[in-house]
Amino acid sequence: MQQRALFDLLNQLHTWAEPVAIDGEIYYWASKQMICNEIPLAYNKIDTVYRALKTLREKGLINYRKHGEKDCISLTAKGKGWNSEINPTYKNTNINNTKISNIKKINKNGLDLSCFEQQPSE
Repeated sequence: MQQRALFDLLNQLHTWAEPVAIDGEIYYWASKQMICNEIPLAYNKIDTVYRALKTLREKGLINYRKHGEKDCISLTAKGKGWNSEINPTYKNTNINNTKISNIKKINKNGLDLSCFEQQPSE
């Protein structure tokens, strides 16, 4: 569970962390202390975060490099693929230029709710 919380945080690095170019590749700076601060229930010691990052690297999910004093991380292709299996991009999402609002909205009773602006409470 701890590694899942950490991987979820790392998966969002591109939205908040400082990008760092290393050997022509983009990594993101995420300090071990910051990780402790962000997910304190999972990690409260820097050395525990280091071991978890090392494990994710050994599993092939992240690239982890030091750049001076900075801990720099990027997701590998395997890591990006693992995330997309958990949160897949379907053909009917905005990413493929199809609005999600065009999808038929069916409630648990089998009623088509697509004509409603907002879905009524069930």
